[in-house]
Amino acid sequence: LKENFKKVEKPLDILSKLDGGTFTWKHGYQHTECKAGKQDYGILADQVELVMPEIVTESIEIDGEKYKTVAYEKLIPVLIEAIKQ
Repeated sequence: LKENFKKVEKPLDILSKLDGGTFTWKHGYQHTECKAGKQDYGILADQVELVMPEIVTESIEIDGEKYKTVAYEKLIPVLIEAIKQ
């Protein structure tokens, strides 16, 4: 089902441009209210979009503002190659 398979090149360069961190979900948004006030781990879609735009998509619109989401599972090949280095 796959063609043109190529190993991820310079995975450490990709990862060096991303900041992993912790955050608290905001209250007041119906879409994420079940998580509101809870601590979580994540990365910033805007940073990911600069190095891997194909794994960032527009997710939802709240009060006229569009939000982005990251397909976290797509980071795994980059992490695998970074570990191997």
